[in-house]
Amino acid sequence: MIDNVIHGPGTNDIEIKGIDITLSENSTLTCNGVYDFGESMVFNGACPSAYISSNKLKNAQNGFVLRDGGIVGQQGSVGNPADIEWVNSAPGFSNFKATVYNSSGQYSPFFVRSGTLYDPSSSSGGQFLAIPFTVTSGGSINSCLGTLPAFIGASPTDPLVKKIAKQQLDYVAKENVNRFESEKYSYEEIQKDTSLLVDADVQLFYTEMQTSNVEKLKQVSTKINNGDVATANQINANIIAENAVDGNCKTVNTCYLHHLDHTISSTDVSVLEGIANQCPMEGGAGVFKARILLEELTKKRPIYYDGCADAVTRKAQNEDSEQRLALDAEKSSFKLYPNPNNGEFTFTYELTEPAQLIVYTITGQLLNSYELKPESKTIRIFDNGLENGIYFYKVLIKNELKYTGKFAIVN
Repeated sequence: MIDNVIHGPGTNDIEIKGIDITLSENSTLTCNGVYDFGESMVFNGACPSAYISSNKLKNAQNGFVLRDGGIVGQQGSVGNPADIEWVNSAPGFSNFKATVYNSSGQYSPFFVRSGTLYDPSSSSGGQFLAIPFTVTSGGSINSCLGTLPAFIGASPTDPLVKKIAKQQLDYVAKENVNRFESEKYSYEEIQKDTSLLVDADVQLFYTEMQTSNVEKLKQVSTKINNGDVATANQINANIIAENAVDGNCKTVNTCYLHHLDHTISSTDVSVLEGIANQCPMEGGAGVFKARILLEELTKKRPIYYDGCADAVTRKAQNEDSEQRLALDAEKSSFKLYPNPNNGEFTFTYELTEPAQLIVYTITGQLLNSYELKPESKTIRIFDNGLENGIYFYKVLIKNELKYTGKFAIVN
């Protein structure tokens, strides 16, 4: 995320966040201005390869926040300060400029310039908590006008890589997901810098990781990217999940492989929906992958509630999102009924110009196209050849998408 200015509503509600990142493998945040949010910049869970530099945080309940075992790794280095500005003009930071919740800030040290603008630990207006800030000098302050700052983050020899390899991290919260992401990061960094293998403990960690689910899932991704679906299927099928984190990744891989070989079913879609509605800090990165795949398959982007503390609340929030989406559909001028149906259904519409109704499979294969005449307002479809499953449709006017939906065939 580079070179953006984000303005919030000026609230002290910490649920209203400017930049909110969860379990990101590679996050680059430079030259962003985040103003007037409950929390300016939040990292949830293990994001150890994050790069944060030359951002401006202004007016918030909390400025920079680590949550649920949040880790971003070292930011800046000796002679190269990270240059985050904490602008404390009224109302300033009501609570903390930088703080942690259910996290250990010691794994995310910052090297900063001196002065209250860059070093939150030196200011009495808005406190800091548990994140080490070390003052250093060097380099020029980047104004973000035309030239973005060069990468000055920690190298793979940063102590964090060795701490992960030596099992020396206290994950504080959400251990399964944070351990998985951290070990994945450390394993990949050691692969980039094999000089770390001179340490016997690091060598042992690396050897163990070579037969781990982290490595197997990586192999599946590599085979898919190389077009070797058969081998990807074989490797994925042999993965024995240890918990929901790698289990979700395996399951999403299975569904995606079905998508690639055109065998994906309505059961796969239901499974993906179940994973997509999980809390990412419990279900891991597979939750996000399920959401991405569902969006590709259904051409829709539902609203998800990601809170983990209360499963009942999360379920209610997700159902509320679905109800609001259904209400929007109810208010729409396009309706398909009955749903489910056996291939015989009615589609009603309100149009001022001709349009097309396109029906296609879950894999995107075009099945039929129907002309929608404005004066008719209704079309009856008879397609008894459709097999049981989920199908999708869209309305196009002059090749521009106006509406999308889905229906089920039950014979």
